[in-house]
Amino acid sequence: MQLFPGLVRTQEGMLRGYHNHAAPAIGERLEHPLDNIRMSARLVHTMFLSKSVFYCRAIIENVNSGNLLVAFQSLRALVEVLAAVRYTIEQMKPVINACANRGTTTGDEARQLNYQFDILLHGGRFDWEAFFLEGAWAVLEKKKKERPKHERQQFAARAQYLKVDKCIKDWAKVEPIAEFVYDYLCDLVHPNKGSNLVLIVENSKGLRFDIEGQAKFGLHIFDKIFPIAASLCMREVPRLIIPLAMLGADEEQFSEGGEA
Repeated sequence: MQLFPGLVRTQEGMLRGYHNHAAPAIGERLEHPLDNIRMSARLVHTMFLSKSVFYCRAIIENVNSGNLLVAFQSLRALVEVLAAVRYTIEQMKPVINACANRGTTTGDEARQLNYQFDILLHGGRFDWEAFFLEGAWAVLEKKKKERPKHERQQFAARAQYLKVDKCIKDWAKVEPIAEFVYDYLCDLVHPNKGSNLVLIVENSKGLRFDIEGQAKFGLHIFDKIFPIAASLCMREVPRLIIPLAMLGADEEQFSEGGEA
């Protein structure tokens, strides 16, 4: 835990520096596909750094305040976001390597890369457009309503998203401990025995569920998993930053080949 605050400060510094030099602003899709790849890489870079910093801060603050439930939730969320970004980059690697070896990028390859970024940045099952334009009840009514085939196809195309379990299993192929870490943390977040154990405190009247008193058993559980989970995350962060920095660089990393 002693090294963790230093890691957070490093990530904060990277985020500030990246904003100062790369200007990754959220906006309309650009006309040139390679410009879209560059901007999306910058957005993913700053998105995952921002989430990582917030989750890491939450872990430190809630362990110090004794709120281990939220600390475990934040640690699991940190693992999830890294798994999702990692999976996206792994999906893109064959295309990136082919472009790098050949020195050109075809229009189809540019579209494949943009598609992977779009899933990570915009994917999800929730209909945000309907919610903001029509409200919660309209979303519920649409969910109940039997849609014609063309509407179902449009929704399916729009609702592409990453499944965390799939991302974790892919990570576990090279880091087997990733699956154990995620299963462990899920048990400490879901309403079951793991999360119940975290709430046990001991005082003069014995063991009880309470928000006052030292949760010695919960801290013991945290001490068991935190070094493993933190080490896993710290190993992965540089592996994500390098390809994202390359794809988001101002210099042309790819010479466009074919019509994009």
